[in-house]
This record gives sequence, C-alpha cells and structure tokens, in this order.
Amino acid sequence: RDDALAALNDRLEEHSREKSALESRTSESVDALAAMERQPQERDDALAALNDRLEEYSREKSALESRTSESVDAVVTLRRQLQERDDALAALKDRLEEHSREKSALESRTSEIPPPPPPKKKKRRNIQQQQKTPQKTASLLRCGNTTLLHPYKYKYVYKY
Repeated sequence: RDDALAALNDRLEEHSREKSALESRTSESVDALAAMERQPQERDDALAALNDRLEEYSREKSALESRTSESVDAVVTLRRQLQERDDALAALKDRLEEHSREKSALESRTSEIPPPPPPKKKKRRNIQQQQKTPQKTASLLRCGNTTLLHPYKYKYVYKY
C-alpha cells in the first residue's frame, strides 16, 4: 500500500509537472498569437505614420517649389531692372560726352572772339552834400497826378 501510494504521488507530481509545462507552452502560444496579432496592427500604424510623413514632405516640397519659383521671378525682375539701369547709365554717359564735346567746341569758338570791354564806372553822388542843402531836405512822392512831400527820405523819390 505504501508503494502504491508513493507511485500515485510520483504520478501526481509527474502529471503536475506535465500540466505546468503544458500551461507554460499554452501561455507562450497565447503570447505568440497576441504578438502575431499585434504585428499587423503595428505594421499598419507604422505605415500610416509613414504616409502622414510623406504627405507632410510633399506639402513642404510644394511650398519650397513655390518659394523657389517666386525667387527665380524676383531674380529675373532684378536682372531686368539692373539691365535697364545699365542702359540708362550708358545713355547718360553718352549725353555727358556729347555735352563735353559741345562745350569744348563752344569754348574754342569763344576763345576766337575778343572779350568785351569792361563796363564803365558810374559817378556816385555825395549823399552827405544832398542832406546838407536845405532845399532838398524833404523828398517828393508822386501818386498818380499828385506829388506829395515824403518827410522820411532825404532825396527826391518819384514813384509811378
């Protein structure tokens, strides 16, 4: 009886170990199955993230191309303006050279003509003498046909 009981205990322990091993394999299988089920979801999530990033890069590329196009247009406009300014500057230089030639020709013709005589000096009246003479202490102011005395001036003043 003790031997049979010991044999049953041994079998019970063996079944217990087999059950534990089976539970362990079952748990591993469940984990593997869950991992396999998660992989497509993770792959789908990663794919969606990559698609989002691709769309963002596409928008950035489009914006960059737009700015590049605007920059190219601005450069073309600036080059055209620079060419117009260069042309205007060349025209101004040509006009300056033409005026310089005309000035040289005029100066050479002017050097052939003798200079005019200096102007003659006019004689100045002595104002102090006029102030000392009693008959010229008041001035005359003519308004239309009327002649008035002007007390603040010391010479004859005629205004018409």
